[in-house]
Amino acid sequence: MASAYRTGEACPRCGSGSTTSQGECLACGALWGPDFLCPHCGEHTRPVSDPLVGASCSDCGKPRLGVSLPKEAYGRVLDRMRFARLWHARVLVYLPVVALVAALFVAGADFYWKGAALHAHDVFVAERGPAVPPPTSLAPVAPEPPVAFVAALLAVGIVGLGIYVGVGAALRARVRSEAARLEAMATAPGSTAR
Repeated sequence: MASAYRTGEACPRCGSGSTTSQGECLACGALWGPDFLCPHCGEHTRPVSDPLVGASCSDCGKPRLGVSLPKEAYGRVLDRMRFARLWHARVLVYLPVVALVAALFVAGADFYWKGAALHAHDVFVAERGPAVPPPTSLAPVAPEPPVAFVAALLAVGIVGLGIYVGVGAALRARVRSEAARLEAMATAPGSTAR
């Protein structure tokens, strides 16, 4: 059945003797053992499943990959998680701004090219007269500025979204690989990570 925690101590919350060797009270659910101690926030909580790192603290949300790992061992994985979160926040701000600026530039350039082609056409007609048909190279064939604006907005948005997804996947893979390395270090026989 349930064994007493370490030296047979009763639960510090309810006083029950029904405690596990990991430091969990079966009567009231209190947690106090080292298996439940979060190295980041110092609270005794049960780890929850995390799709990015495997397990995280239910209180602070930081990764918990092994009882034997001290807080200092999590430095690289925390940095990578922070960078991945910043990447998402930056993209939400920068991608619309970059798409809008690029679309305005393309629409302005289209307006300029169309005006320049129309001016060249008018100069040709003024010099040669209306009897001589202008060459087709002087006909304004560029799309209308609103069409160019929307097309550029969509193109930059689609390319930016592709970059966002690709880089985001690479960042998640880096976080997962670092978490796997830490977990392997914590579960290795003779680990001195504690």
